[in-house]
Amino acid sequence: MAEQLHPEDIYQTLEYEIVTLKIKPGETISENQLCKRFGISRTPVRTALQRLEQNGFVQIIPCKGTIVTPIDLDIVDQIVYQRTAVESMVLRDFIQCVPPRSTLRSSISMTCWKRWPRP
Repeated sequence: MAEQLHPEDIYQTLEYEIVTLKIKPGETISENQLCKRFGISRTPVRTALQRLEQNGFVQIIPCKGTIVTPIDLDIVDQIVYQRTAVESMVLRDFIQCVPPRSTLRSSISMTCWKRWPRP
């Protein structure tokens, strides 16, 4: 007998497919197709979809269906900015920890100097 999938398994699979863009933003997800695909009833599929909605991956629109949430480019810009800021601080702290005459420090400093955006 096949092992029964839990809503968590379906959630993890769909989340991965959305994050890796296997399921594209704006694409409609059919409950019926998911039931057939996973070989399960609607209840665990609905539970997984509701959790995806709570986490902002999909929108469930009554009488219409479930749609993958579009990517918000403003949020992407914020994340890139934050990541750049954090990585810059980590690099700065790392360079301070490396002895001044270290070839590694000189190499890193020159590489960063050449790539660092200047006003």
